[in-house]
Amino acid sequence: MKKILGILLASVMATSCIHGNLDVKKELTVNKKSGFLYQGRTEAKIKPGLYSARLHAISDKNYTLKVNLGGNDNVLIPIKGKNDLKVPYDGKIAISHNEIGQPFDVQGDIDTSVRTTERVRGTETCSVVRYETVCRSECDRYTCHQFCQDVSVSYPGYRDVEFHNRITGRDLSVDLVSVDKQEVLASFHGNSTSVDRIYDYYGVCR
Repeated sequence: MKKILGILLASVMATSCIHGNLDVKKELTVNKKSGFLYQGRTEAKIKPGLYSARLHAISDKNYTLKVNLGGNDNVLIPIKGKNDLKVPYDGKIAISHNEIGQPFDVQGDIDTSVRTTERVRGTETCSVVRYETVCRSECDRYTCHQFCQDVSVSYPGYRDVEFHNRITGRDLSVDLVSVDKQEVLASFHGNSTSVDRIYDYYGVCR
């Protein structure tokens, strides 16, 4: 068995989306995505109510809040800055309307918890690459010639592994706050769980 110098991570479920609800307390004005490939922006108003919503993390400076108004009627609210929005791994969130081009500030908290499982031993499938000599004949009217070359061929195999899982839970609560009165217009609450498989050892594929 081959020992790996360092830890290899294999993502089992990526945390790029947090599911939750948006509680709109007062009519909420937003600049939603619109147009071809959602590259444009159009003003929209969301009436008070409780809506299913998802926050998609595209990058450190680009997020999208998808609000379902009912059926197939969705509003995509970009929370996107020119620079990193500095959303912490754990702690307070404070994003100004000037950073994201929206008529509201974003304020709240993200609570992150991490736990690890015990080490597990097992086997996994893999591919074994072997080189084989393949020959072909080429003939003309008078004679034939044989040409040979080594080619790589993949075969299914297995290997021994040892790993443990790192389970990360995130609980997000943010308010969309009016710029002038600092009044809470809407609140989003959601959570997510991600699992990273951390390989401690893995053997040679055979």
